[in-house]
Amino acid sequence: MDTAIVREGDPLVMRCHLSESSNSVHWLTSQTGIYIERVAMSRNITECNFHLQSPTMDCDCHNDLEYVCTILSVEANDAVGSWKCEVDLKGVTYSSNKIQIVLAQLVTRVTFTPDLSILSVIEGSYVQFDGKTSPGVPAPTVRWFKAENKSGIPPMEFTDGSQISIHPNISGTISSLQIIPRRNDSGIVIYCTAMNNFTEVESQRRVSLDVMYGPKVQNMNDQMVQEGSQFKFDCPLTLGNPSNTSVIWKRENSSAQWTSKTFTILSVNVRDADVYTCIASSVLLPTIGESQTRIDAGSFCLVVVPCTDVKPSYTGFIVGGIISCVTLVTLLVCLLNYVIDASRRRMPHWTILKP
Repeated sequence: MDTAIVREGDPLVMRCHLSESSNSVHWLTSQTGIYIERVAMSRNITECNFHLQSPTMDCDCHNDLEYVCTILSVEANDAVGSWKCEVDLKGVTYSSNKIQIVLAQLVTRVTFTPDLSILSVIEGSYVQFDGKTSPGVPAPTVRWFKAENKSGIPPMEFTDGSQISIHPNISGTISSLQIIPRRNDSGIVIYCTAMNNFTEVESQRRVSLDVMYGPKVQNMNDQMVQEGSQFKFDCPLTLGNPSNTSVIWKRENSSAQWTSKTFTILSVNVRDADVYTCIASSVLLPTIGESQTRIDAGSFCLVVVPCTDVKPSYTGFIVGGIISCVTLVTLLVCLLNYVIDASRRRMPHWTILKP
C-alpha cells in the first residue's frame, strides 16, 4: 500500500494510468466511489461523464490512458480507509494498488540540552548535545549548526569532524551531536533545527561554547651572566583560558623554588650555575564533568662567568675601563682609593661601583 502524506485542507491529485484503453474507471474508497465513463466524441477527442458527482472531487480523463481525480481539500474522513482505481476492460475488472491518505502533522518545536546559554568545555574533550522534536508526520529530521559571532559569516552545518545520530519517530525525533572542540571554537554558538516535508523550526535555545585550555611556556635559550651582577628573567608564558595561571621556578640541583613570573638573582654567584625550570599551571573547571589541571614547563641553563681580581699598577681614577670576562664585556667605573696610614701600614683598598 502506498502512502500519500498531505496537510489537511490541501488538495491531493490521484492518477490512474491504464495499459490500454477502457470505457469506465472507478475511483473507490471504503466509503463511496467515483465512476467515470469515457465517451469517444471523435478521433483523439474524449469526454468524461461522471455517474456520481461529488462537490469535493474534480475528476477528468486527460487522454485514453490516464484518469485523474483531485480531492480539492483533504479532510480527516478522507484518511479513513484507502483509495484504489478499478478499470472495467472488456468485462474484466482490474484493480490498482491502494493509496492510504495520511494527514500531515507539523513540527512545532525542538528542545535542546544542555539547558544552558554558556557551556564551558575543555579543549580536546568529547562534548554531546541532544535535541528532541515535537511529534510530526512525516517523522522529523534534525540538523545541527554552528554560528560565529562575526558579521557576514553565515551559519555552518556540522558534517565532517562530528558525530551525529538521528532516531526519527512520529512521536518525536531524537538526535545527538558529539564534537571535540578546539580552542578556536571558543565563542561559537550551537543550535539545531527540526524539519519534515511541510515545516522547519529552529531551537529556541542557542548554546555558546567557552573552550578552556592550559598555558604554554615557550622555548628558552641558555643564559650567560657575569658573576656578581644582577640577573632577571621573565618566564616566556602564553596564558590559557582561563588566564589565572600559577608560575613556579625550580632549580634542578636544589630544593629551592620561586613563586613569581620573573626569576631574580640579586647578586650572581658561581654556585648559582644550574638548570632552572619555569612551571606554569592552571585549573580548568568545565560546566559538566570533573576539573582538570593543565601544566606546561620550559628550562634554561644558567652559565656564570667568573671575573678575576683586577690589580691596579697606578694611582688615580679609571673611568670607562673595559674588563673582558671570557665573552661578556662589562663596563666598570673603578675608583682606586689608596688610604695611606704610615702608622698602621694599611694595604690598598678597592671600591667597585657599577653604573
